[in-house]
Amino acid sequence: MRKLKYQRGQSLVEVLLALAVAVLVITAITSVVIVALNNTTFSKNQNLANAYAQEGIEFVRALRDKSYSTLLLYNTSAPNSYCLAGGSTVPVAKSGPDCDGEGNIQGGFIREIFIHESVDCEPGGDFRRVIVTVSWKDGKCTGGNFCHRARINSCIGRADQTVGPP
Repeated sequence: MRKLKYQRGQSLVEVLLALAVAVLVITAITSVVIVALNNTTFSKNQNLANAYAQEGIEFVRALRDKSYSTLLLYNTSAPNSYCLAGGSTVPVAKSGPDCDGEGNIQGGFIREIFIHESVDCEPGGDFRRVIVTVSWKDGKCTGGNFCHRARINSCIGRADQTVGPP
């Protein structure tokens, strides 16, 4: 009789222990899934930002192909930094730290184009340094700042101009 009494209490302890193990396993699986989803979202946003930055470089190249003198006007007007909204055909002079919404691209991205003269592209050449930066934010950013960036640098000159010795 005494042996039976101890066995009833022991099964309750076993059930509680099994429940605790199950909760730990479910918590671990949930944590792994959440981290994987966050990494997937970040990777997707990074790929989109790189594509938007490349689109910005292509925009400047098209501007150059249309009229190199127009590209020079963008270079000499103040400021040399512009916001380019998604689907826009005209860059807008940057007026705030993160384009103040002027350069918003669908999905919460900001695209900025910086154009300036550059001797590091080709000494003595007529090239412009073009830097396209696409910024975005997510839950890891503090204070509502755009804390993630994708940046592409390029040297753009006249279409008939080449870089380097012949």
